[in-house]
Amino acid sequence: FNLENLLFHHFDYILRNQLDAEWHKLSFKTKQLISDITTLRKLLDYLVRYDAFSFYYLLTKIQATSSEQQSPSLW
Repeated sequence: FNLENLLFHHFDYILRNQLDAEWHKLSFKTKQLISDITTLRKLLDYLVRYDAFSFYYLLTKIQATSSEQQSPSLW
């Protein structure tokens, strides 16, 4: 994998497909990290698409949602 693949070619989907057969064996922390990778990749995409105010609003929504979860994101 290189940086371009990680950021722009849905690395999280590829990773999930690779781990799908073993998904039931993975720890909660590993599954959460894969979910976090998805969120971070989407944020990178939104960063270049949205204006600063819209992006900030999105970040505050994600932060509020994460803090309300029983197991908040690790990042």
